[in-house]
Amino acid sequence: YEVPVSALTATPEPEQKRHRLHLSMVSLVKDASGQVVDKFSQDAPYDIPDDKLASIETATIPYTHVLTLPPGRYTVETVMLDRQSNREATNEMVFDSPERKGLRLSSVMLVRQVDAANGQPDASDPFRVGNNRVTPELATTLSATAKPYVYFVIYPDKARPEQPRLMVQFLLNGQVLAKQVADLPAPDASGAIPMLIESAAKPGDCELKIVAIQGAQALERSLKFTVAAK
Repeated sequence: YEVPVSALTATPEPEQKRHRLHLSMVSLVKDASGQVVDKFSQDAPYDIPDDKLASIETATIPYTHVLTLPPGRYTVETVMLDRQSNREATNEMVFDSPERKGLRLSSVMLVRQVDAANGQPDASDPFRVGNNRVTPELATTLSATAKPYVYFVIYPDKARPEQPRLMVQFLLNGQVLAKQVADLPAPDASGAIPMLIESAAKPGDCELKIVAIQGAQALERSLKFTVAAK
């Protein structure tokens, strides 16, 4: 999740020369029968010095929660509360957790930033890439000067001897402008191949098509984003 700071109420505290933001979140993950299979929450107060407030008003506050689910369809119901104004917002998202067999390909995501990660690599964290951790960019409208990176994970079929390959297509306003096919590196210890690549970007409606290929198997995902005119 991302919450724009501009949507929150900043309460001044003149004696401390700061403003206070306070955001709380509760999410319920339900299976197809409506049973709650996971619940997570976070309460986050922020004390912002007065001279820093203007610089963060265009920022967002990200929330991340990792969970492992068996195959099926799930619904995430979320309530976010701005405690300074007592306003709330709700969100509902439906997604599928596919069966883990054969060649697999994750969703394709824009990247906000890549940071050094602490501790040993964690195979259960889908955003961990070696010694780094990826933070997804949830916005799909980018500035004219953006140099977007995308992140996805390929899981080769261990039962097949063929080396997996990757095909990438870049489309602008529906027209293919670039296409590239390359062999993929060997999987890591968990059997995954995390990929962090730079995408082309031109003003207009962009689409990046990612195709994972292994022998006769092929899986495709796409990511659409808009780049503003200069």
